[in-house]
Amino acid sequence: MSDPLDIVRGLIPPVGSQPELLERVRNDLMATITRASRPDPVFAPRRTRRRLAIPIAAAIVLSLTAAGWAVLRDSSDSTDLVCPGNLVIDAVTGDPVLDCANEWRRANGTEPPPMVAFDNGRGGVAVQVAGDAVPDGYTALDPGAFQNAVLIELESSLDDVATGLESGCYDDVAATEITRQELDRLGLAEWTITVDDDRRPDGVATCAVSIVEAELQQVQLFGIAGGGSDSNPYATYAAALEQQLSGSCVGLDEAADLARTLAASTEVVVDGTRIDFTEEAAVLVIHMVETADASCTRSHVNVGGQVEVTLRGPAR
Repeated sequence: MSDPLDIVRGLIPPVGSQPELLERVRNDLMATITRASRPDPVFAPRRTRRRLAIPIAAAIVLSLTAAGWAVLRDSSDSTDLVCPGNLVIDAVTGDPVLDCANEWRRANGTEPPPMVAFDNGRGGVAVQVAGDAVPDGYTALDPGAFQNAVLIELESSLDDVATGLESGCYDDVAATEITRQELDRLGLAEWTITVDDDRRPDGVATCAVSIVEAELQQVQLFGIAGGGSDSNPYATYAAALEQQLSGSCVGLDEAADLARTLAASTEVVVDGTRIDFTEEAAVLVIHMVETADASCTRSHVNVGGQVEVTLRGPAR
């Protein structure tokens, strides 16, 4: 088993400008992180967080996933992946090569080399630079979409700080209602929702978080202390973006421009210092996912090491 501290070091995103301020942002947002990712995804139920994990989460992960390791999971149901350089990211589009190529551009500012996606043989997906040595047990995947886009959006929506479980401190009843709405919206009405009786969220001392268990077709809810949007300085931004997009019908490009404009006008202060809430400062990340059957663009905002805005909608 990997040392959780090594896992955390490998997950911290590269920082361009303002490293001291970004470190303070990360420290302020630690309370929102509930699990640690592994450098090589395994077939365990997981609830992803956006690129940042903390050591204290390792104990939670071990207790929640021990039973799941005995169940073989289809790698297409994985919602994170390993990109070149052992960078673990959350899947966005379902096309692992596309997601890693976009991450390469953000991290390096250059066009990525040719890449190949693999099933790692343990329920996870890894992407390598074409021509690199292939580890034992890896099987090359056909180019294009592979990971389940519905599950990716489900986790993103449940983690949303505007409308999801991260938008407040919810008890099990309210959290179940939010989760059911998202399952129904995404065509997963047959899925079940369970609540951990030993860690039932009360909405006051403990706030609801979730684990998506695709192999069981269920979402498990449990409570942790210190969750909810009160510890998240970007909740106001997320709510404003959600309100504007829900009140209009725009394509991806216009929605992205709106997300940038709102970020530039949103004052974020951490420890008395104003944060440069922009893509250039590596605080804001905007993902654009073209959705063929969508008439309007919707957003999900997830907060971890960075503030990631995922826009899903038409290309117009």
